[in-house]
Amino acid sequence: MHPTNIARLACAALAVTTAGAAFAQAGYPSKPVRMVVPSSAGGGTDIVARIMAPELSKRLGQQVVIDNRPGAGTMIGLEVAGRVVLGVCDDPPIDRRYWAVAGGGAFRSDAGAAGVRIRVSDTRELAAARSFIPPAEWVRGDEAKAMATAFARATKPAPAEDHPALQVAFGGYDVAVFFMAGPWDLAAPSIVVEEAGGRFTDIAGGSTLLHGAVFSNGTVHDATVDCLRTAREG
Repeated sequence: MHPTNIARLACAALAVTTAGAAFAQAGYPSKPVRMVVPSSAGGGTDIVARIMAPELSKRLGQQVVIDNRPGAGTMIGLEVAGRVVLGVCDDPPIDRRYWAVAGGGAFRSDAGAAGVRIRVSDTRELAAARSFIPPAEWVRGDEAKAMATAFARATKPAPAEDHPALQVAFGGYDVAVFFMAGPWDLAAPSIVVEEAGGRFTDIAGGSTLLHGAVFSNGTVHDATVDCLRTAREG
């Protein structure tokens, strides 16, 4: 594993164990903790996760279960009792990291600099919202195509400069939608967006990580879900 990646993962480990101490002081959690790791067993990220899991387990007073999800990129999500409580999102090509802890805000660090707190935008009208709409290869089936077309007409689509959900978190987008995504794609960005003041739901407005995703600044969220619902039902 490249030394730079080891350093990044060490920082992620520090964030996770620090968060664990805070939760333990609050008498939380009361059930085993699941840590989603974006690599196969034996990979570099997996090794670091397994090194830090015993310390985190000790601080939390609960077993920490490693959940290997190859393809999760460089995102680590910590889930406690079905609730995502910590996310670390690393973007090596642009030397950027995002992280958030439930109740502690969302942060971004560029080129190893100190973390800066980030906030979503304050756009209030859907017609003025800068949006991310997935490329055609990520939009499969007539229902998804209808939603993508309707949403493009209702908003102001713009090219992505970063992970679209994280671009929502720092105000680069007002809303981003995904029709194809798994829990390992959504868990870490969801808490970053929420701790930056935004909202996350599935495309129907529910709280699952299984049926697509809407990341928004919060103020255009309901209008987004309504737009997608109208397209699906039309």
